[in-house]
Amino acid sequence: HRPSNLVNIVAHIHASAGRLFDAIRAEYAAAVTPDDHYERAMDRLMQTQVYQVVPYQGAWNALKYPWHVLDIMDYFLSKIQGQTIAKSAFIAPTASILGNVFIGENAKVFPGAAVVGPAYIGSGTIVGNNSLVRASMVLDKCEVGFTTEIARSYVADHCGMHACRVLDSVFAPHVNFSAGCTTANLRIDKGTIAGKVKGQKIDTGRTKLGAIIGENAFLGVDVMTMPGVKIGEGAQVGPGTHVHQDIHNRQRVYVKQEIVVLDDGR
Repeated sequence: HRPSNLVNIVAHIHASAGRLFDAIRAEYAAAVTPDDHYERAMDRLMQTQVYQVVPYQGAWNALKYPWHVLDIMDYFLSKIQGQTIAKSAFIAPTASILGNVFIGENAKVFPGAAVVGPAYIGSGTIVGNNSLVRASMVLDKCEVGFTTEIARSYVADHCGMHACRVLDSVFAPHVNFSAGCTTANLRIDKGTIAGKVKGQKIDTGRTKLGAIIGENAFLGVDVMTMPGVKIGEGAQVGPGTHVHQDIHNRQRVYVKQEIVVLDDGR
């Protein structure tokens, strides 16, 4: 088919959901590997049914894969104009607020910290001493601990980050990212980063991508995640682990180390 200058977004409204589900089930039964079953089902239905197109001229972003959250975040960050700082927020005299920044109710930015726009700091969030938040959204009641860096990342509510590096990443609520943890975000060859979805490698189109971490995941001290890794809901990663592949929901992953003690230099 010839490529179109139109894109399908927002919503489909179907007069018969049963007919749609039957068509989708038929496509899945065909055992074709690509993940466009819905699109092929629609193509089949359009051959016999009448559909009406309603044009939309506004902004849009795809939200199919978890890394798409970063594109949507960038869009909303671009809408922050100037500095909006809640009256109940505390900004230490030696903290730096630069560029287009929103800081919510009862947030605290402690001495030596920097928030560099575009950036969003949610209500009740603490940005600790000498930490840095830039080009990121950190939502409500998060703790950005001493010397932590958060760059180009989306961090949902109630996350705790302690003397760590969060780079080009997406955190669901209640993630604990312990001291010394880092999300590696760049391949050695600087190529685009692939993510796995249902066993298939998907090119993210991004040369920088950290980790996608699910709700209530707990990462112990000094965990390193490789570019594009996903960690599932409720997963636990033990101290000092290097995460090279996806971790599923509620899995526990840790390393076993051998300790050698030599007396008298022998």
